[in-house]
Amino acid sequence: MPKKIYLGSSVFIVFGLVFMACGGGGGGGSPDGIPRAFYAAMAKGDVEAMKKMTTGGFTTEAVKSAEQMKEMKVSISDWKVKEVKDISADKKTVRVEYVSKVESKSGRGFPRKMKQDQIFHLKKVDNKWLIEKIAVGSPPVSVE
Repeated sequence: MPKKIYLGSSVFIVFGLVFMACGGGGGGGSPDGIPRAFYAAMAKGDVEAMKKMTTGGFTTEAVKSAEQMKEMKVSISDWKVKEVKDISADKKTVRVEYVSKVESKSGRGFPRKMKQDQIFHLKKVDNKWLIEKIAVGSPPVSVE
């Protein structure tokens, strides 16, 4: 029982790191497309793609968080934008609702499905939208 609690707590700590620190930079074309591309790369563990979608210090934080997820032996699947809720007039912020499923690769613990609102702060660099930071728009909610 304590191992399950420890694993569950660890996953939520890493979620916090990922949500507050992740990013990547070349995703490109549209403000509503970059969150979708970022989560698709994260679900695949494609750190290089994540790097291409971020800018500045956020790139370092995104890579660090992705590496921590690998070290914890946690698999992330089904990370995707469920709905784009709002795009600011200047297109520098995008609010999305995303869903994810997290499970331990070690077989301990149990899978969790989560949903949460997040706010992507974007910057246009060389005609590409890049992620400067991701802010938590609402606390994670278990949907399972």
